[in-house]
Amino acid sequence: MIYKCFQLTFLFFSLIGMTGCHKQGCTDESAINYDVTADQDDGSCIVCHTIVTPLDSVTLYLIDDNSNSIHYLDAVLRCTLRQDILAPSDNHCDKPVCNIYLTIESLLDRKMFIPYRVERETGPFYINTGANILVEAHQIIDMGLIQSANNPPFLELSLDSIIARMNGEAYYY
Repeated sequence: MIYKCFQLTFLFFSLIGMTGCHKQGCTDESAINYDVTADQDDGSCIVCHTIVTPLDSVTLYLIDDNSNSIHYLDAVLRCTLRQDILAPSDNHCDKPVCNIYLTIESLLDRKMFIPYRVERETGPFYINTGANILVEAHQIIDMGLIQSANNPPFLELSLDSIIARMNGEAYYY
């Protein structure tokens, strides 16, 4: 009988000891609060991902204003500015940012070398970007991120405050 009581007591304390050794915490290795010592997930994991929300877009046309050009007063490029808000899935991950991206599209049936600028005339954004680029006929070029406005409240782009212009003479092939 004493032996049987000893067995039950040992079994009881063994069960308590085994369940008491588990550490709860975040067990997801992709979480920012992953706990390498945890062996039981407690639902506290914070996994960061970005939520992209389109805010605005503006399309500008680059007009060749060189009076000696074969495309004088023609729209030769379409410049599209896209504005997105990138917000983290959790406030522990980061702060939201507002990014502006530029895409350029040729409107001609020929290759061109063109110096351009896209810039702010007035308004809340400082945008000043440009390049000398070689563009194929009807080619679309993703110029990528040109502006990051990191201070909420995020204001929408304003077509009357941003211009696209020639920054020199264009050459057509």
